[in-house]
Amino acid sequence: MEHGSERRGNATGWAAPDSGASQPVVADPAHPGVSSPEAPVSSRRRHSARVLQRLQPMTLADILDGAFAVLKTRPRIVLGLSAMIVLPLQLVVSLAAYQADPYVSSGSMANVFTDPTVLSTTTSSAFDPLELLVPYLLPALALPLVGVGVSYLVISLYMGRDPTFAEVARVVLRRSWVILVVFPFRFAVEAVSLLIFVLPLLAVMTLCVAIAPVVGVEGAGPVVAVRRSMRLAARRFWPALGLIVLGAIVTFLTQFAIETVPGSLSFVLPGDWVWVGLSATAAVSALVLFPITAAMATLLYLDMRVRTEGLDIELEAIERFDAAV
Repeated sequence: MEHGSERRGNATGWAAPDSGASQPVVADPAHPGVSSPEAPVSSRRRHSARVLQRLQPMTLADILDGAFAVLKTRPRIVLGLSAMIVLPLQLVVSLAAYQADPYVSSGSMANVFTDPTVLSTTTSSAFDPLELLVPYLLPALALPLVGVGVSYLVISLYMGRDPTFAEVARVVLRRSWVILVVFPFRFAVEAVSLLIFVLPLLAVMTLCVAIAPVVGVEGAGPVVAVRRSMRLAARRFWPALGLIVLGAIVTFLTQFAIETVPGSLSFVLPGDWVWVGLSATAAVSALVLFPITAAMATLLYLDMRVRTEGLDIELEAIERFDAAV
């Protein structure tokens, strides 16, 4: 764990006030807790960088409002991070759709009513399971990667720091291996749960909702991240499940609002421009929705820690102690 070495390194005593010697860095909350976000927390910056709502128990409405507030607070960092992750993966998804769907690739959607052979040609093409999985797998992989960066940004702001885009991007790249290791396991469990029934799938999604925030905030490895997420979510299972359902509804409505008009207009474009229009619409939608969804998971994770571990009291004690010295 990253914070373990930091605690050992901060074992030196406090220097006398006004002695000119630098004080040791206040360690972040002990395990299970917040790993230090890359640099010392300065008491001079703690109040100036606290731009989000006060860390306290939150209702579902507070979490939804806070998710949009995260996007509005640091839009360049949030949208830049989302673009770095989402756009390359969305391009792969769009290329797969271009190869698999004659409607889109040939621009023939508008001609389906005048040329029945278009439909017969499409339905007779060979079925490729990969073509079905790629549009789901890549976005499902992009979301937790965005979640790692958003959770790191949020906890940094709460800790009194204002990280740059480069710092957040480095954290995501350095910790992405954890998401890559966890992703196949999570996908397999969710797939089996979906085959059984919808309710087991919702249960699995609820228990795994905090994996990305645990990785982004605590720097946990794959096994620890899964166990920690399940432990936190189990204590607040029904509120977490309610947020997932409510978040899915809000996401669907937002996606509908973003994609409906541009997506419909794409089908009047000539030839291959249909594919370009649909791809651009899907990319813009994911660019906005993924950070909002990630922010909801992050605030839910913080709320669970506030209610079950007193994280708000712990951070406030550190802030007051740091200010006093």
